[in-house]
Amino acid sequence: PQQQQQQQESDLSFSAKDLQFLQVFAIKAASAVVHSVASTEPTLLREESFEGQVRHIGSDFALRPRTTSYESCASTTTDQLAEMPECAPRQRTSSCESCASGSGEMFAEVPTEMKRVASHSSQRRRGCFASVRASNQLDLLSQARSNWHLDVLELAEITDSKPLSSLFDVFFRELGFVEEFALDHKAMMRFACSIEGGYHYSNPYHNSMHAASVMHSMHALLGLGGIASALEPSGGFGDLERMACLLAAAVHDYDHLGLTNGFLVNTGHERAVLYNDQHVNEHHHIASAFRELTRSENNFLAGLPRSSFGRLRSLAIDLVLSTDMADHKALLTSFTNCLDEMNVDILAPSGSVSMGTGTTSMISPAGEGDSRLLLKMAMKCADLGHVAAEWDSHLLWVDRLEAEFFAQGDQEQALGMPISFLMDRNKPGPSSDQVGFFDFCALPLLGALARAVPGTKAMSEAACANRERWKALEESANTGVTGDQDEKDIEKHEN
Repeated sequence: PQQQQQQQESDLSFSAKDLQFLQVFAIKAASAVVHSVASTEPTLLREESFEGQVRHIGSDFALRPRTTSYESCASTTTDQLAEMPECAPRQRTSSCESCASGSGEMFAEVPTEMKRVASHSSQRRRGCFASVRASNQLDLLSQARSNWHLDVLELAEITDSKPLSSLFDVFFRELGFVEEFALDHKAMMRFACSIEGGYHYSNPYHNSMHAASVMHSMHALLGLGGIASALEPSGGFGDLERMACLLAAAVHDYDHLGLTNGFLVNTGHERAVLYNDQHVNEHHHIASAFRELTRSENNFLAGLPRSSFGRLRSLAIDLVLSTDMADHKALLTSFTNCLDEMNVDILAPSGSVSMGTGTTSMISPAGEGDSRLLLKMAMKCADLGHVAAEWDSHLLWVDRLEAEFFAQGDQEQALGMPISFLMDRNKPGPSSDQVGFFDFCALPLLGALARAVPGTKAMSEAACANRERWKALEESANTGVTGDQDEKDIEKHEN
């Protein structure tokens, strides 16, 4: 028995060559395991790398701070997005840092060969995911040029919180401004990134997503709505004026503090003192934006003739100042009186417009004053563009506006001031008064614009549809109906 045991132990022993073979086999097997994990569990690993970098914008009302330098932004166009590494311009958030440190601890005992293979596999997955995101971004930006609707919340998410500068780049290049006016594209993108950086990402409503939305709405009203076509025969509207309109839309709330003019005036804010309590926010937005433009590295309009720049600047100033809600009634009254004097009939149920003594289907401004009044109306409507957004997106914007209103109300309460209307979080906010807002503010404005330029009726119709949904919700709340029945009532009302 003892000899048999010794023989068995001898049979189970390994030579030096056998041990070398097993070591090589073990390394190969470990590499195979890593490759297998990479191919069978990409979703989990992808979520780990992406979760810490992109926060869901709709849930926390905040955009992530950008860390992309203006130089980097200036040298990048949307055509190059597919080649951009997903994480290259970003600063990791705390969750990314913890994930990175966790990964280091997790692989502390793993052989170097396995670390190298795992790292390569992770980079390969991130590259594929970045290509998917870039493709989605290009699709969304392409749609923005020819559609009334643009989901800027989604655009913000897939452009690394750069919806405004991305849209700015697309419009100014695709509309031919860069080529026609010999604009310095790098300076233009530095300016666009600087403006986007000046929008406070902590504002739930007045942020760069809102600016991108207004810019898109202005583009749609001018092109799809036919406002540009209505103005061109007068000779007072061309590409320079279109560029001024889009520039004004992009900067119209630049460096907004999330506070109303009334609050700034009542608290003696330095901006109110500077602008003598008149259009405080609006004066600051446009003045600060042009101050950014005067920086030599940002001045993409430096090549414009003095007269052209003066015309662009004058129009941009007028458009931004017109967004002050304090002048809403006066502007609407002036525009309506103008239509009455031109004998433009009220829109018929079919959407047709008849001129009292003519056959044209839209107004023909008699001069510079009428043209500028029409563009101010377009700017006002673009600023309220979310009322015509798709329902889910519209709801998110109302929620954001309410959050910003309540934040100001909290400050007013802390300062011992009377809390402004709809800003007391212990009382009904903007979401409870949407039918009134549509009836007394949004719809009269959009209706007047559609009366002048019938092509913009698509926007007023979309707003009317949202108004009807709010009305159905209000009626359901009054009858005490909730839940699934409430949704059925809305669908029945729409059908």
